[in-house]
Amino acid sequence: MEEEVNAIENGIPKTLMDHVTFIHSGVGKVNAAVSLACLGDCVNPDSLIINIGSAGSLDPNVNVGDIVISKATIQHDVDVCALGFSASEIPFNDKSIWVADEEMVKQTAKICRAYSKTHIGITLTGDQFIANPQKRQELHKNHQGLCVDMEGAAIAATCHKVNLNWLIVRAISDNADCSSPVDFAPNAQKLEKLFGDIAADLARTFLNVNESGPQPESRRLYIVS
Repeated sequence: MEEEVNAIENGIPKTLMDHVTFIHSGVGKVNAAVSLACLGDCVNPDSLIINIGSAGSLDPNVNVGDIVISKATIQHDVDVCALGFSASEIPFNDKSIWVADEEMVKQTAKICRAYSKTHIGITLTGDQFIANPQKRQELHKNHQGLCVDMEGAAIAATCHKVNLNWLIVRAISDNADCSSPVDFAPNAQKLEKLFGDIAADLARTFLNVNESGPQPESRRLYIVS
């Protein structure tokens, strides 16, 4: 949502703006992948792609307002089981689950815990807005997913193809059940300031900032929302 994007951009200190690129991916896996592919060969190999946004909870212990950091992500809506492949397995692909850098995940969790209850676990992605309690239980049982979004795994897969590090940070806007169509928009609006604050702290951390600003060896951040 545009408000979410604006909150993230406004949260970044002006001293860091020259080191951060903001990407509005749009909704869904194709839009997310294309938004990164459009960057072409201009991305430095040391760059970090950070996906920040909302998600629906799949785990009874993950509540609205909590933060989930992805240690690994899966496309839950890939289904080629009729040809003998496992659920969510992408045929003839080198990966069907993408794993984040463990140290970066730990650093991100430390930052996020200052703002809200924070979980580290598997996140799921699909071109569906989940608003069904039975589907919610199914996804949690089959994949041990903590939350579900519509872009994260596509971003991770695209980064994997070009050897870039990535992070997925999601705040819970709804419970992926019958209440979600009503709960999503107002809860997402309440999370906007949180997105901006987290984005600012992530930028300071991963741009190697001290009192004089980003260091010469610092990487570039691409924040996708």
